[in-house]
Amino acid sequence: MRKSNNRNRLLLIGGLVGLTLAGSVYARWMSRFPGDLELTLLLQSIDNGLFRSVMEWSSLLFGGWRAVLLVVGSGALVYWRLGRLESAAVLAAGLVSLVDSALKVAVNRPRPTPDLVLVFVAESESGFPSGHALFAAVVLGTLAYFIATHARKRSLRILSVAGLLLLMVSIGVSRVYLGAHWPSDVIGGYLAGGALLATLTWFYERWKGHLRARESGG
Repeated sequence: MRKSNNRNRLLLIGGLVGLTLAGSVYARWMSRFPGDLELTLLLQSIDNGLFRSVMEWSSLLFGGWRAVLLVVGSGALVYWRLGRLESAAVLAAGLVSLVDSALKVAVNRPRPTPDLVLVFVAESESGFPSGHALFAAVVLGTLAYFIATHARKRSLRILSVAGLLLLMVSIGVSRVYLGAHWPSDVIGGYLAGGALLATLTWFYERWKGHLRARESGG
């Protein structure tokens, strides 16, 4: 069973990496994917002040120094509740999320422009993949993983994981709504973040098993 789970995890990682690379290559040569413009215009057609405020705050809270504060604060909370190894995994998730900068340079894809969509947030660096989406997938995903595997109350697990997933989606949607990214940029960020999350949790499980075996004298 353990070998089967290990093989499935490696297949998952390989699949996510493959999809990320394929998307990156396509984005390198295409300024936008089919449906990007139509989906962005459809989302931006929502003319609601409350919705726009939610989108602005979702985007703001997970950028710059606020993202660093989230990682450090989450790492401290996980250390208090679970331990050093789990806290290190959260901090590692924050560090590996920085890979989005290298991917952006390699792909060098332009962001949406004001002649095509409404651009509420103008940024100069390339768009693929969305750093916000990648960060949300790997960091919030790591937190969801620990809640799902360590929380004792079923209701707490369901509500907390659902809340984190909703926040993860909200971050991606906000980047499209604000004109900072195409939908395919966000999907690329989720794929890359998912690959990093699967890899990070795989290493965590293997190291945790190694520590348990050593403690038991195996």
